[in-house]
Parts: sequence; C-alpha cells; structure tokens
Amino acid sequence: MKAPAGCAPTLFHSEVSDVMLDPPIVETTPLNSQVQAIDAVEGRMVIFRSWLRHRVLPSTIDEDRVTISFNVTM
Repeated sequence: MKAPAGCAPTLFHSEVSDVMLDPPIVETTPLNSQVQAIDAVEGRMVIFRSWLRHRVLPSTIDEDRVTISFNVTM
C-alpha cells in the first residue's frame, strides 16, 4: 500500500441517508454526519461491510495512491 501525504481520504456514506428523512442537525459530529472521511495511512487496514457505499475523491497530488482491497466470506 502507498499513501503519500496529501492524498484523498476514503469517504464512507451513511447507509440510511438515502432511505430516511434526516432529522434537523444543530451540530455535525462523527455520530450524525452523512459522510465520514478516513485518511489513507500506509499500513492501515479498514474493514467494513461490502454494502456500505464508499468512494475516493480524485487526487490533487501528482503521486500514486495504491490501495489493496479484498472480500472475505465468513
């Protein structure tokens, strides 16, 4: 894995944001936000369910970001 400084994070979207009405939010926190950003760090492993919508924004740096992904059946 390669994660140079300044590379884009992985964004994870709330699984309920598309199917439910969002309640009024006075202050956005990690517990009520619709999108959570996880910074790319060399050696970090992020495990999440395959149905969770996620994406990486286009790179703003001129270096490669390499991510290895895989599926596990339990």
